Amino acid sequence: MPRYRRAHPAKTEKPTAMAKLSPAGFRRIEITDPVQHARIDVALFYPAEDRTAPTPYGPYVIEVASDAPIAANGCPLVVVSHGNGGFPEAHRDLGLHLARNGMMAALVRHPGNTTGDNGLAGTIDCLENRPRHLDLVLNALLADTDIGAHADREKIALAGHSLGAYTALALAGGVPVTSERETGDASPAAVQVPHRDDIRALILMAPATFWYRESEALKAIKAPVFMRTGEKDTITPQWHADIIRHGLRPGIPMNDAIVPGAGHFSFMSPFPPERTSPGLPPSQDPLGFDRRAFLRSLNDEIVDNLRNIFDRPASTDRL
Repeated sequence: MPRYRRAHPAKTEKPTAMAKLSPAGFRRIEITDPVQHARIDVALFYPAEDRTAPTPYGPYVIEVASDAPIAANGCPLVVVSHGNGGFPEAHRDLGLHLARNGMMAALVRHPGNTTGDNGLAGTIDCLENRPRHLDLVLNALLADTDIGAHADREKIALAGHSLGAYTALALAGGVPVTSERETGDASPAAVQVPHRDDIRALILMAPATFWYRESEALKAIKAPVFMRTGEKDTITPQWHADIIRHGLRPGIPMNDAIVPGAGHFSFMSPFPPERTSPGLPPSQDPLGFDRRAFLRSLNDEIVDNLRNIFDRPASTDRL
């Protein structure tokens, strides 16, 4: 696997020591969005002690301890947002890896903008709904007597792929505006989204950012950013990442690299052979790219990055 090519100089962080991996627990949670009148399905991965067993998760089978007790206290909490018309199972390997490394990972399905339920794609409603979904999920998890008791409220992160990165940026303080796609004209209008002050880290993969083209759109974001983009991404090419690179205010820590040979969908968990074909673009990578090897490396980097951020006093991130 070739080394990443950094888009611009970034501080090199010392990897954390290898810790003993926990079994991954798994439970399903349903949350109601009172605005959209829709059910938000959440898959929660977390450290457990029980024996794992093969368990269905969407069309896949994962090795988890279903509905096992949470086996650690003070767990960082990472909420993961899928891409436009995507599905949370596409980030199951990230969820499993975070759980095995002592963190909770909540993989969210966005009603109205997910596989099989995508009628709101390309609408203002979609841009407004998605950040609210993450806000509702965080509130529900932290209020839960079991989950909230095991979560560290000072160690909350958002992760997103493609439109999921738009979603994470919005909740962390981004101020999006509409595009011609949503309104039919070139006049931008403000997108109404919630903001949270407790986001300590952002994990952005192949980010879609056109809605942050205004000069001050990202200036209120305080969380450090870990960003990876694909060299051969034709869906969100590098100018999307440039909006983040140039839009954050000076001093925001940023771990940023372009992944040689990667495409837009290279950040999603691999598809099984029977579902891998040119007719299913998310299953495809540029010629010669090894998605499995890349994701093993990426998921390790994400864990190391989060540990480095969470091990610092929170005040050093609030510039």
